[in-house]
Amino acid sequence: LSGYLFIWLSLVFTAFAFLAFFGLIDPGDALKSNLLIEVDEFKPITALGMGNPNMAMAYLLGIIMAGSFIYHDTQYKVRYALVMLLMSFSIYSLVGSRTGLVAALLFLLLYTLDLRRLSTYLRISIPLLILCLLALSTLIGYKYGTSDNVVNSFLTTRPYNWHLRLDSGALTNAIGDSDPYVTIDGGSASERYPLDNQYIYTLARFGWLAFLIIFIVYTLGSRRDLPPVVTYMLVISIVQGFVESLMF
Repeated sequence: LSGYLFIWLSLVFTAFAFLAFFGLIDPGDALKSNLLIEVDEFKPITALGMGNPNMAMAYLLGIIMAGSFIYHDTQYKVRYALVMLLMSFSIYSLVGSRTGLVAALLFLLLYTLDLRRLSTYLRISIPLLILCLLALSTLIGYKYGTSDNVVNSFLTTRPYNWHLRLDSGALTNAIGDSDPYVTIDGGSASERYPLDNQYIYTLARFGWLAFLIIFIVYTLGSRRDLPPVVTYMLVISIVQGFVESLMF
């Protein structure tokens, strides 16, 4: 199954990138501020025809994870990690998604080190990690989401978007939808603020019942004797859920 995923995801990713490069589909070109240099300096980026730059890196991470399951017990493991490391930096140079790059690098680091004891500790800490990231998301949303500050800027105004949902009843939403679909600068109702956080997104759109189901599924899964590489996949998905709605 991982082999099929690795092959077909790679082919589809490459096809989209080529179609976008030759202008056959909308590449999603945009300007993005380069926070590593100056706030007001922008560089051109592209989504490679995949909607937005973060999704392009997310799809690449799916390819990396599928391939890692194939090579993790072979003599090509380190070689595969190096190739995917170069691929990650290459795609990042085009799309500029820092969160996607960090997630890919962190996964490849865990995958290369592959410490059995570390894998065990990570696996049993998955439920606690989910709760801690939910608490951290809430804290940052309330504390830094109402003003222009370093944290809000570093997280590219994500805390501001989190605060909108928290202030609209996300934490008291048992089941249903508390998302008010706030529009951007008087735009149409379909133009919603992005919400790059799986935890607050789940509460705002589906309520505590859905969050509880997700929590139980991850908790039961973490009690199984998982291969280390699968544990790394779960942990990275949970961590990336803090800044991207990708846990599903």
